[in-house]
Amino acid sequence: MFTHSFALLVMSAFAPIAADEPAVQKELERLAGTWKMESFTADGMEIKPEKKAFFVFSKDQVELRVDRVGEPVQKAKFRLNVTKNPKIIQIAGDLAKGEPEWIQGLFEIDGDELKIKLQSVSELTRKDQKTGKVVDRKAKVGPPPTAFDDKNGELLIFKRVKK
Repeated sequence: MFTHSFALLVMSAFAPIAADEPAVQKELERLAGTWKMESFTADGMEIKPEKKAFFVFSKDQVELRVDRVGEPVQKAKFRLNVTKNPKIIQIAGDLAKGEPEWIQGLFEIDGDELKIKLQSVSELTRKDQKTGKVVDRKAKVGPPPTAFDDKNGELLIFKRVKK
């Protein structure tokens, strides 16, 4: 569930700000590095991850790792809109897997804590009635969050990993 949700983020009326603008650069610098997931809440229910999860942010890419130094489980592009309050993050989905093009969320960095609130995503599958094999996958997404305390959506809390 977590891996699936990570790969998804839907585009609404979002005007990306050029990555070379000073405000975006400042936020990218604050975001860069490795973050360990401390908690994960989906639609108001806390979920205990089976393994340690890490997000590793670089200039325009985020990697999901289940081991701090291991190979990434997933990689995705991301973009920021820092002109909004709260600030907006969008993470690319995998269209080949039937995921939406982008999933939208909110983000906030407070010292060594990163909070990300993503819109809810669930997977719809269509199976062949004779073989039972999946023939089509599509993502069903909820509305983009407007606040971190929205009951719907997924709230991820991270702590920065010190080098």
